Amino acid sequence: MEQLKQETRALAQTNAKFRDFLQAQDHILRIPSDITNPLKRTTQELTRLHAHAEQMDMMQGALDEDARAFKRAKADTRATFLNLRKRFAMKMKASPALSEFATALGANGSR
Repeated sequence: MEQLKQETRALAQTNAKFRDFLQAQDHILRIPSDITNPLKRTTQELTRLHAHAEQMDMMQGALDEDARAFKRAKADTRATFLNLRKRFAMKMKASPALSEFATALGANGSR
């Protein structure tokens, strides 16, 4: 507790010294606001630009992840379709009734 009080006193003394220094340098306090305001506005704009750039990076990362997920899903779907097609073709070869049915469908579909 005593250490906290000492640190508080030291901080107050440092603040007082800084205020005294600024008052001794009165030309710093007389800087017109039309000089400082554009600088302040520029820093605010830079801060906003950095925030928007970070947001765009996050969005780009999310889009990249979505694109990868879409490609994976597309490949999985294609593999499933090819697997079903192969299984159906094997059943067609195994069963003459199915192959006759498929031939009949092919003949009717070509008309």
